[in-house]
Amino acid sequence: MWKEGTPFIFLNSAKSAERGRHDAAHELGHLVLHRHGGPIGRKAEEQANAFASAFLMPRSSILAHVPRSESGDSR
Repeated sequence: MWKEGTPFIFLNSAKSAERGRHDAAHELGHLVLHRHGGPIGRKAEEQANAFASAFLMPRSSILAHVPRSESGDSR
């Protein structure tokens, strides 16, 4: 949420660290993507989840660490 121009994210501290990181990135996605409006409901949640995934596991970083087969192809 935004209050007087300042963003706030509230997290459930009873969740695992991994879940907390995803929740924080998901909520950051809402702040970044939907600050000035935009989709609501399922579409907004899908966008926030996609943002969190890309933020926490950037494609280029993941592919750089994927083991390669003997033929040189990545899995």
